[in-house]
Amino acid sequence: MSDIAYKQGLARNIKIYYLQRLLLGLEFFLPVWVAFELKFTDFAGLAILETVHSLVVVFTELPTGAFADIFGRRKSIILGMFSTAFLYFIFPFSPSFVFMCFIFALWGLADTFISGADSALLYDSLKDIDREGEYAKVSSKGALIYRMAIAFGTLVGGSLYLFWNPAPFLLYGVGYLIAAISALFLTEPKIDSEKISLSNYLSQTTRGVKEAFKNFYVSCLSIYYIIIGAFSWAATYYFSNIYAQQNGFGPREQSILFSIIYFIKSIFAVFIAHSEHLFNRKKIYTTLFIFSVLSFLPAHFVKGSWIIAIIFATEFVSSLRFTLLDKYVNQEYSSKNRATALSFLSLVISLIYVLVVYSTKDISNTMGVGAIYSVLGLICLLILTPTTYFLIKNHH
Repeated sequence: MSDIAYKQGLARNIKIYYLQRLLLGLEFFLPVWVAFELKFTDFAGLAILETVHSLVVVFTELPTGAFADIFGRRKSIILGMFSTAFLYFIFPFSPSFVFMCFIFALWGLADTFISGADSALLYDSLKDIDREGEYAKVSSKGALIYRMAIAFGTLVGGSLYLFWNPAPFLLYGVGYLIAAISALFLTEPKIDSEKISLSNYLSQTTRGVKEAFKNFYVSCLSIYYIIIGAFSWAATYYFSNIYAQQNGFGPREQSILFSIIYFIKSIFAVFIAHSEHLFNRKKIYTTLFIFSVLSFLPAHFVKGSWIIAIIFATEFVSSLRFTLLDKYVNQEYSSKNRATALSFLSLVISLIYVLVVYSTKDISNTMGVGAIYSVLGLICLLILTPTTYFLIKNHH
């Protein structure tokens, strides 16, 4: 491949990234997955399904991250996306709760082939064409596309579910399949590579872990990222819909609620994309700390419209993590070890996630998600207060 063709391929990666954000954002199942899975189990059972998924992620995150660093991020993404698409086609026809557990386990494996590899490929693509400074804008634009797609998907997901229960999952599977096909046209950024062997794999894994804690500042940043990521991910990916369900929002009501929330998040993403100069590391660290505490701590004690405020606040934290905090983390890791280091962070996030979800399954059935949120808020206050202080104090 000529240098010109290579540069054109890297520029095409950005367009493919936007297309994939659009397709993967069409989460028609988002407002209905709780109602669908409750046909097979209770709230504690939902926690078991998520635990199975996350445990697989915990044990496969680092191996698949090293796979991406050694074999290539493109191959890792392709494998993960095609596998995920296939699983969405068979999931809505699950005959039993045990079969659903099996699907969730395979989903966990497929997810780890994409996790870390996608953001590393995007960052290295921009870096190789001297557009590294545009990562936040590209990521923000991708987030805008993703959230607009989610707003549309959630708006119609409830109606699709009431028309035919499997419809939201099957349509999302079609979108994932198209995204997988588009990944075939990605260009692999040129990074140092080495031949695969057991010793190389172990060495790459070790280097990735060390990368995440290579000095005091990076160690604080990694811990900060893990706490923010684990709690906001637990809220956005799992607890939010259950929190809404427990407070009287059915599939159709959740369609409206979450479509509005994601539309507002999309507008916010546009603001971030055009106002990056207003943000710096210290402001982001402080803002994420404040919102992480305030979005969780009062959840058990609020009622009515304040439920919506809690859900929106946790979504806001998740948005800032992906659009701005990811940039700072990528900047601190070397290109050769970036995917493995990011996979390590995802591994720890997944481990905390599974501990939170599984250990609170009985609380979810009795006291509700609001009580869980308040405990998470207290933990954020205790851990993030000194971590945020150290980050601001030691940043150069």
